[in-house]
Amino acid sequence: MLDGTLVLNPANKLSAYHGFDYGKCNLKYCFAHQGGTTTEPGYEFGMTSWNIAASQRFCDDNVLRVSYEKWRTELGLEWSRDSKSIQD
Repeated sequence: MLDGTLVLNPANKLSAYHGFDYGKCNLKYCFAHQGGTTTEPGYEFGMTSWNIAASQRFCDDNVLRVSYEKWRTELGLEWSRDSKSIQD
């Protein structure tokens, strides 16, 4: 397995992954916009398929993420919350 990330600046990252045993190769770009929005387009070379995700941080500790994977024709919606900010 070969895995690496190139951080161009705090808002731009390029990630690559290559699994030699299965011929899986992914390339993903991550861009953090102002205001807490992040977009992540990607491409899977082994399956010649693309994917995209976008997330929005709100109320400091909540994240809403939507994603689409073409090869699975799967649309996802995910909400997460940082549990450290929950007080008793």
